[in-house]
Amino acid sequence: MTSPTAMRPDAGEQPDTYGVHVFDFATRTMGPAIWRHGTYDVANIVLFGDASGLAAGCYWVDVYRCDFVDPAQARVMTAISRYFGPEFSTSIVSQSQLDDKWLIWAKSPTNAGQYHLFDLKTLQMELVGSVFPGLPEASLGRMRRIDYTADDGQALVAYLTRPPGAEDGDRPPLIVMPHGGPESSDHMAWDSWVQFFANRGYQVLQPNFRGSSGRGRTFAEAGYRQWGGLMQNDVTDAVEYVVAEGLVDPEQICIVGASYGGYAALMGAARQPDLYRCAISVAGPSDLIDMLNRERREAGSDGTDRYEYWVSSIGDPREDRDALRAVSPVQLTEGWRIPVLLIHGEQDDVVPVDQSRDMERALRRAGADVELLLLEEAGHSDWQRREEITVMKAMEAFLAKHLPVTPLQ
Repeated sequence: MTSPTAMRPDAGEQPDTYGVHVFDFATRTMGPAIWRHGTYDVANIVLFGDASGLAAGCYWVDVYRCDFVDPAQARVMTAISRYFGPEFSTSIVSQSQLDDKWLIWAKSPTNAGQYHLFDLKTLQMELVGSVFPGLPEASLGRMRRIDYTADDGQALVAYLTRPPGAEDGDRPPLIVMPHGGPESSDHMAWDSWVQFFANRGYQVLQPNFRGSSGRGRTFAEAGYRQWGGLMQNDVTDAVEYVVAEGLVDPEQICIVGASYGGYAALMGAARQPDLYRCAISVAGPSDLIDMLNRERREAGSDGTDRYEYWVSSIGDPREDRDALRAVSPVQLTEGWRIPVLLIHGEQDDVVPVDQSRDMERALRRAGADVELLLLEEAGHSDWQRREEITVMKAMEAFLAKHLPVTPLQ
């Protein structure tokens, strides 16, 4: 769970996407957009080497792209993108003051990232360093875009990563992995969990459900007060699509997620035990009323922007109490049928660890198969390497038990 931090345009402003504005500190007013993409929200900007002005606006369209204001620089960036290939996201980390050298960051679903120094005069590209220089791409999964339509006609996008060696007709077990946020999004980019699962023989499906960021205000706000509703339905529709396409065995699916994705995993397990064989929730909210009440207590008053955002996006814990109980997994454990692994950092200051402790107690009272792994020193994210390894080993063991992989022929 994360609250948006980027500035948003005024409520009446059109078009729908978030752009680049100049803020006047003297008058505390936001000027009109000086750059905006018509379909995708701005994700970052590039300034000129001397920081004198805006050189480019950047956004995610499957991969990361930057549109340069100057046509000559735009041609250079197009050539750089072609040099790396269509699966790579490329961005400028920094430029020399004379703007004759650019430090380029490039990554793809099978490349965790590399730094390159590009000389605009000689047109030479020099590798500076890689995140994982010895990682063989043959051991990694291949990602593809999936376009599907929700039951109500909404066009949606997901990404499916197939394990190495998978061929047409193969149907390896599937892990459905909704992203956190929920105002976040997945892209065609490196994801260590995705590649970890793919290396173990699993397919991984990442749906960008309504409520995801990057596609404008309307798409993001279509997820407001739809926790357990339309957002969950969009995840289900993605799963049903890949099953109907013959890519997945409908009897071999688990759902895994962290933060909001952990909530979605618990809701999937509670509402659709016939669709999923198991669920893993990492730092997932289980009691929305308790979460919102905590936010109000910590905010100090009902009028703070942070608390009002969560009321708008989830619901009011006083006025919407019954509706929130109906989509809180901790209230839905009666007759629970599938095994669950709960993982939570004890120092989590975003989703308190009691959310998983309470969920474990409720599941045990219901006679469910549940495991709880607590990470003593871990917070909500930015874990240490040892904690990442502990979590991956726990997930691997849990999946091997409840969703074993048959080696590809």
